[in-house]
Amino acid sequence: MLAMALTLVVFMGAINLIVDEYGKGAVRTAVDEATRAGSLQGAPGGPVAACQAKAAEVMSGLLSGPFGQHVTITCGLQGNQVIAVASGLLPGWLRVIPADPLRVVAIAPLEHNPTPSS
Repeated sequence: MLAMALTLVVFMGAINLIVDEYGKGAVRTAVDEATRAGSLQGAPGGPVAACQAKAAEVMSGLLSGPFGQHVTITCGLQGNQVIAVASGLLPGWLRVIPADPLRVVAIAPLEHNPTPSS
């Protein structure tokens, strides 16, 4: 009985590690796409609003539900760059598996029309 319980805990730990890697990849994708959307010239609502909207869209598609509810993405401008920062925790499936802290940053330069040369 003890061997079965230990095997189950190890198996759940391995599965949790795989799901954590998927979660980190989904968050990386969300911040990358968010900064790209915010960096486009003429982005609807401005760079920050477009960035936040895209981050919410990607997160709801890739990491919705209780697994992604502890991850927040904030967008902002710094000089001529759009920055998206994701932070939070990816929860463990069992009490013996600790939550995995997460912090991902993405930066994209704002696009500008090139000036015509004479």
